[in-house]
Amino acid sequence: MSIYRLNLIDGVQAQAETEVYQIREKKGGRFLFYFSIVVLIGVIMFFFNSVSGSNEIFFSLSRLPIIREVGQLLNLYDNSLEGEKEDRINILILGIGGEGHQGPYLTDTIILASFKPSTKKVALLSVPRDLYVPIPEFGWHKINSAYALGLTHRGDGSRLTSEVVSNVFEEPINYYARIDFNLFKEIVDALGGIEINVEREFSDYQFPGPNFTYQVVSFKAGPQVMDGEKALQYVRSRHGTNNEASDFARSARQQRIILAIKDKIIKNELLKKPKGIFELYNLFNKDVETNLKVGEIIKLAKIFSEVDKDKIITKVITSDGNGPLKSEIGLDGAYLLKTKTGNFEDLAQIAHLIFEGN
Repeated sequence: MSIYRLNLIDGVQAQAETEVYQIREKKGGRFLFYFSIVVLIGVIMFFFNSVSGSNEIFFSLSRLPIIREVGQLLNLYDNSLEGEKEDRINILILGIGGEGHQGPYLTDTIILASFKPSTKKVALLSVPRDLYVPIPEFGWHKINSAYALGLTHRGDGSRLTSEVVSNVFEEPINYYARIDFNLFKEIVDALGGIEINVEREFSDYQFPGPNFTYQVVSFKAGPQVMDGEKALQYVRSRHGTNNEASDFARSARQQRIILAIKDKIIKNELLKKPKGIFELYNLFNKDVETNLKVGEIIKLAKIFSEVDKDKIITKVITSDGNGPLKSEIGLDGAYLLKTKTGNFEDLAQIAHLIFEGN
């Protein structure tokens, strides 16, 4: 499969073992645009039952350079998607810090998004960044270093990360999309901010600041509007007080951000006008890396335009009493998550059975 990148990355030097912090759906044509946006930005694209208006959106999309290059827009619907015949389409969503951040090419967000066309269900499986896994050609590392290693030595981090995730969970990765922190902030700001209900008050006294320093970030409990910078702090925080210091708490915050973005995209007037479409397109054109072609994005949108928003399944893999993982400190002092059984069979089962009973 060829790689399609909205922006090619040049002159990258990865820092594979440096710590970075996490960032961690209605009928009608507007869903086609909504879905393509969120696939590309990697913040997970599951919002449904939007209003009608397919002709307007198709007209707007057909004017974009990307669409013109593909050509014959209507014929794109006839293309088969990878995984469609098997009734499961897997998309790997990756988030990195990017230039100007510590450990810029370590994946801070890894989510396996799966779609089951026959039941119209969506499943989101968050993969812990500290999961200790074998990386082909490079030995055992945290899974978040796969992108940096692949980018440095192969020139393609997304493919290697997809290979590693596929090996661990025994699921084929049909597609991937990668974004960075800066684009995340710009998208949130372009939407005019997002509304978040912070579950509990917390502060992080070790949040990464400018020039590799630290700063204090704090959040009060309750509903509030966050701009891009605040939303990014909310999902990246790793050392929060009040039980907000774990990767698992951060994954829960990440899911809240996803839902907030979904809600704002649905109601934001920006996306009801061609001008808004072009504005967001220009943002995506800066730095989105994906092997999803435009025709495939549109086909995905068509398949999932009838998905019920209540059929979104979320799963976080944990190290609690019933979880399959355990925490350890490596020889170099790094925090690691390993499987309790010594193999990845339990993780593969979680992925295989994620649609069962739901």
